[in-house]
Amino acid sequence: MGHKEFFLSLSKDGSGLWIRFLLSKKDEAVPSFSISYFDERGAHGEKRVYGGGEYVFTEDGPIIMGRNELDLNSNTLTGSLDAGKSEYKISWSKKEDKINAVSGLERILDLRSNYTLLTPLAVFEGYIGHSGNQINVDGYKGMIGYISQPDYLRKWTWMHMSGSEEDPDMWADVLVTDIRLMGRNVSLLSARIDGNLIKTKLMPLTFEGKTYISGIHGDIKVKGENISVDAEAIPKKTIKVKYDAVKRYDAFCYNSEAADVSLRYHGRSFTSNSGFFEHGTRENIGGFTEINAERTGDGS
Repeated sequence: MGHKEFFLSLSKDGSGLWIRFLLSKKDEAVPSFSISYFDERGAHGEKRVYGGGEYVFTEDGPIIMGRNELDLNSNTLTGSLDAGKSEYKISWSKKEDKINAVSGLERILDLRSNYTLLTPLAVFEGYIGHSGNQINVDGYKGMIGYISQPDYLRKWTWMHMSGSEEDPDMWADVLVTDIRLMGRNVSLLSARIDGNLIKTKLMPLTFEGKTYISGIHGDIKVKGENISVDAEAIPKKTIKVKYDAVKRYDAFCYNSEAADVSLRYHGRSFTSNSGFFEHGTRENIGGFTEINAERTGDGS
């Protein structure tokens, strides 16, 4: 089975949320749910690992882990990690239909590899209750996605724009891997710019530039034209989450919903201070707030 996850990414004005339903399998299934918060104070979050009888995980939904339920038919997320401590009720409206972000060649070579933007751009409403505080997410923008693969990549860098200062209805999703093709890093790109859909099709695209723990800077060539992408995440507003092992090693992601991101295409620049950024690696790097998982056997 490898690694499967559903996730929500939403933000507004430098604050955001990253919510993940994750199912990993090495010798046995390991279901977990995590929620991360990003605001002016920094990054903080919670994670629960559930027992084998506490989850329902289907590609058509609903997805349930403990008290947490994601319903892709009604576009809602409801639940709580601890009664009275963290609870949430969120819904969203779609501004873009589902898009398969994986190239045609990758789907042919490995049917288990799947990265789908279930909703590349959505507008959210509702609330998150956390440690006595209530976060109103009305007007937050973001995405809902699904990933399935037999194992984690060795290293990846990922950014997503949910609208921009210049165009609230544009969006862009960029994933750069450490896989090399013709001397460059293989990349995936999907975007809606000026009403036009630009995406990876049969062949993977390539990225020329640099990626690191808190940034991405470079160019992706699409139909002979460069799309420049830049992201910079603040370490204080970045959280570290450990993935449960799929094979012989663990993986870590360093994630922010409050990154400065930008894209340049056809001479136009699009910028946001509420972008999603993630760097994944097998390296356990210090200096970041880390979510420590709590295990539960009864769904609490």
